[in-house]
Amino acid sequence: MVASGPGPLNLLLGLLSLFFILWGMFPTHPPIHPNIARGLAENIGRPSDSNLDAKLNKYVHVTMPYDLGEYNVGMKALINSILKNTLDPHKLFFHFLVEPSSAQKAFFFMSDLEHLQGAPVEASVWTGWEQKKHLYPGGSRFGNSLNVGRIYLVDLFPRVRKIISLDTDQVVLGDLADLWRGADLAQYAIGSTRGEKAKKLRYYVRLENPAIANSTLDLDETVFGGGLFVANLTSWRERNLIGKIEEWCAIHARDPVMADRTLKKTLLNLVFNKNFFQLEDHWNSGNCMSEAATLQKTKILHFAGFDGKPWDLLSNCPAQTRELWEEYFGYIEYTY
Repeated sequence: MVASGPGPLNLLLGLLSLFFILWGMFPTHPPIHPNIARGLAENIGRPSDSNLDAKLNKYVHVTMPYDLGEYNVGMKALINSILKNTLDPHKLFFHFLVEPSSAQKAFFFMSDLEHLQGAPVEASVWTGWEQKKHLYPGGSRFGNSLNVGRIYLVDLFPRVRKIISLDTDQVVLGDLADLWRGADLAQYAIGSTRGEKAKKLRYYVRLENPAIANSTLDLDETVFGGGLFVANLTSWRERNLIGKIEEWCAIHARDPVMADRTLKKTLLNLVFNKNFFQLEDHWNSGNCMSEAATLQKTKILHFAGFDGKPWDLLSNCPAQTRELWEEYFGYIEYTY
C-alpha cells in the first residue's frame, strides 16, 4: 500500500503556519527600547530599591498625556520647546500618561525620543478609567481619560515625589529647571499660576448647590490654572487628596456643582482653594493672541480654547505665533 500525502487542507494550514512564523521574524516596527519596556513593568509592580529613590530625586520630572489626533502635533512641539530651552536637558525625566489603546504607538514614539535626546522616558498606561469614569461627566473632551488621569498621578507614578504637569497645547519658552527650583512645595501640595485674567471661584461653581452654599470655601478667591501645575505627590499621598477630589465628584454626579468645560481646574480649586503655592505669573502668561512684548517675557504660552490652536489654520492665531509654534514643532523630527 502506498502512503498518501497530506491532504489539501493540511497543506494549506502548514503553509499558513510557515507564513506567520516568517512574519514574526521580520517585525514591521523596531523593537521597543528596553528602558521603556522596563519603565512600564516597574509601573505595574516596582521593586523596592532605595537607590532608585535617590536617582529619581536628581531629575526634573515632567508629565503630559500621550495625545493622538490634532493634539499629537501639540505634544511634539511642547516636548521640543522643553528640550530646546532647558540648559541641561539630560536632567529632565519625561513621564507619559498613555491610554491602553495607544500603548504600542506611544512606546515607539518614546523609544524614538530617548534615542534622539537621551532623556529618561517612562510610560504609565492609564487602566483606571473604566473604574473611575462614572465619577466624571461624559460627552465632553474635559471628562475624558487622559484629562482626568492627571488627577491620579500619585497612582500612575508611585515613586515620584514631585512633578510638573503640562497640557499639550503649550510651548515652554523658559528653562523648566528654574520652575522646578522656584516651586517650593515644602508646605504645599500644589503650585500653579493665577494668570492675568483669572476669575473668582464663584464664577466656576453653581452657587445654589447646597454643597457650595454650606461650605467654608472662599468663593472670592481667584482660581489658579489647571493646564500647568507642580504637584508635591508625597503630600497628595499623605493627605489622601484623590479621595477629597472624588468626594466632590460624587456630589457633582448627584447635583451638578461645576461646568464640564472647566472640570479639572474647578476640582483642583475646590480641594485646594487658597492653600496653594503661587508660581510667578510669567510661567503661564501668554496665549495664542499674545503680542511681541508678551512673548519676550513669558515662560509658557498656553494655547487654550477651541479657537487658539496654532496648528489649526482656521484659528485666529496671528502669523508671529504660528511661526513660533512651527519653529518648535520642526526642531526635532520624530519617526513616530
